[in-house]
Amino acid sequence: MEVVVSLIILATVFGGLTATFVGVKRYVSRASRRLTAVNLGKEALNALYVHVRADTWNAGALVPGRYNFAAGAVTQVPNSIAIDGFTYGDAAAAGMDDVWPDPNNYTVRTIPGREYREVTVDVWYPTN
Repeated sequence: MEVVVSLIILATVFGGLTATFVGVKRYVSRASRRLTAVNLGKEALNALYVHVRADTWNAGALVPGRYNFAAGAVTQVPNSIAIDGFTYGDAAAAGMDDVWPDPNNYTVRTIPGREYREVTVDVWYPTN
């Protein structure tokens, strides 16, 4: 009887440890994909950096509004890119086009009372 009880306790402990390792592996994988998406967003912002000039400040890629990288061909940012078997930046290719907004957009806004513009980039990344 003692052997059966100890086997049940060991199975419970090992089952809990296995579930913990699987959960941590899933979290690390998701964090890695998110970090890749952040780096792709930084790459897109770096590509826009060349447009921060006095002669193009009011007529160019950084005029306030919403833009699409693919339509405007402002930068060399790809519409989608596959890294480690996952597709980033193209929700339609992943079958998510009805859930996510167009991932290839960036938005430029002016901040009242400030001399700079805020630029945000949308990057879709797989979460599962």
